[in-house]
Amino acid sequence: MRPTGLTPVTDPDGAVGRESLIARASGPSAPAVSNRHEAGVGISLCSTAFPTIECKAMDGSDGSNPEEAEKRAMSTEGDWGRIARRLTEAAAQASARWVGKGENDVADAAAVEALENGLRTAGINATIVIGEGEKDDAPYLVPGTTIGPDTSPALDIAVDPLEGTTLVAEDRPGALSVLALAPAGALMPLGRAFYMKKLIGPPAAADVLRLEASPERLVPAVAEALGVVVSDLRVAVQERPRHDSLVASIRDTGAQVHLFGEGDLSFALLALQERGDGDARTQRTEVPIDLLWGIGGAPEGILSAAAQRVLGGAARLQPAPRSEAERRRLEDDSDLPEVVGQTFRARDLVQTDRVVMALTGVTDGPLLGGIRSQDDGHRVETLLLTPDEGRRRVCTTQ
Repeated sequence: MRPTGLTPVTDPDGAVGRESLIARASGPSAPAVSNRHEAGVGISLCSTAFPTIECKAMDGSDGSNPEEAEKRAMSTEGDWGRIARRLTEAAAQASARWVGKGENDVADAAAVEALENGLRTAGINATIVIGEGEKDDAPYLVPGTTIGPDTSPALDIAVDPLEGTTLVAEDRPGALSVLALAPAGALMPLGRAFYMKKLIGPPAAADVLRLEASPERLVPAVAEALGVVVSDLRVAVQERPRHDSLVASIRDTGAQVHLFGEGDLSFALLALQERGDGDARTQRTEVPIDLLWGIGGAPEGILSAAAQRVLGGAARLQPAPRSEAERRRLEDDSDLPEVVGQTFRARDLVQTDRVVMALTGVTDGPLLGGIRSQDDGHRVETLLLTPDEGRRRVCTTQ
C-alpha cells in the first residue's frame, strides 16, 4: 500500500508521478480559472441547516456499544454535511481551471490534491474505502489510506474527486465531484473492483428489478409497476460497444433509450427517484430517467448505493470483472466475501442508512449546474443528501 493517497501515473509529456501532475495542476503555469467556471468560497445559501446527531451519551456510557459508536461517527462539532460539501467544492473548483483544456489527468490530479488536502484539515479520521481512478491509470485516492488524526471519529469514505474527467477536458456536461461519508466499517471494501453491472430504478420498481432478466421481460414489468405505458419508459444506458445488444433489445420493447457518454452517477440518482418528485430532483432536467442499466464503473456503483440509502429507490449491483486480472484481485482479496457473480442490493454494500453525501457540479449537467461567475460573485451548486428522513438540499456558494 502506498503511504500517500495520490497514486503516480504517467502524464502526457512522459513525466511520472505526483509532483509532475500537481505542478502542472496548481503551479505557476496552471491556467487561470475561466470567468465562466471560476468559483470562490463564500456565503452558504443552503435553505436548511444540515442535520447533526448529538454525540454525548445520555446514559454516561463510554460509547463502546455499536449504536452509540455509530451516533458518534455521524456527529461532530460542526456538521458532516458542511465538511463533505467543503471537500467536494474544493475539488470541483480545483478541476474547473482545466475545463476545455484537454488535460484529463491534470484536471483529475488537481481535484484529488484539493480533496486530500481538505481531508487532512477536516478534523475527521477518514479511511478511503472507495477511490475512483485506478482502472484508468488516473490519479486517485488509494483504498486503505487513512487520513486525519487518530483521536477523531473514524469514518469510511467513498469518493470520486472528479466524476467525468473527459467531460472536464472536453468542456462537456455532467462533471461532478462526489463524496460519501459513513461510520467506519459500513462500506464493503470493493476498492479494487473496476466494473459493475447496474440496474437502478425508483421505489415502485423495487419488486421487479432483476439483473438476470431480459429487456423483453423486465421493461414491461417496470412500466406496469410505474403505471406508465412501455413507450413512455426511459432507460439511461452508457454508450459503449458492450451495450449495443442491450440497447437494441430495450428499443425492441418500444421503450426509449437515453444514451450518455460519461457520468453515470447523475443518471443513477435521477433513476432512484419517482417521476414528478420535485423535492428530490434539482429541476435541471424535465426529462425523467426511469432506469439506469448496464456495466459501468464499480466506484460509481458504490456511490449509487450510498445515495440509495438516503433517497430510497432500488439498486441491483454485481461486480463484473472485465479481465482475468481484475477477477483474480477480487477472488484473492481476504477482506472480501465471495463477490464475483453475486448480486447485491444497496444495503449489502453500504451497511447503514447513516450516510452523508455531497455532489458538486463542475460543468452543467442533468443533476447540477456547473461552476460559473455571476454579477454578485461566483456560483457553485452542491447537492447534499442527509440521513434525516432522506432529505436533500441544493446549496449554492458565492
